[in-house]
Amino acid sequence: MSGGGFSSWWLRAGEGSARKITPAGLLLGRSAHCDVVLPSERASRRQALVYLASEGPRLEVLGQGETRVGERVVERSADLADGDVIGFESLSLTVSREESAAPRVRARQPVWVLKDPDGGLFGMA
Repeated sequence: MSGGGFSSWWLRAGEGSARKITPAGLLLGRSAHCDVVLPSERASRRQALVYLASEGPRLEVLGQGETRVGERVVERSADLADGDVIGFESLSLTVSREESAAPRVRARQPVWVLKDPDGGLFGMA
């Protein structure tokens, strides 16, 4: 990260689709319940997890299908960098980093917490 800004990390498939890499991660696999579905019978239902660690994005291999970063086959896990290509038999995904300016900090404003007659709480800024 440079210039006092913030980085966001993305997983891109070609020029069109992109998914933001978060600490919760993106699940990749053959299952329809995955964040990124791999269209191959050779991929495991849960093939890999890409998540944002404190040092940057990381890949954890969960399944039996082949998972590559560049030309290297990953057996368990790998740190990822800007421009890395994660390859599966049926799909390649590129890791990319985007820099953004620091968000403007708003002056702290009072927040009211109100209690309704039923005991529920809600806040107002």
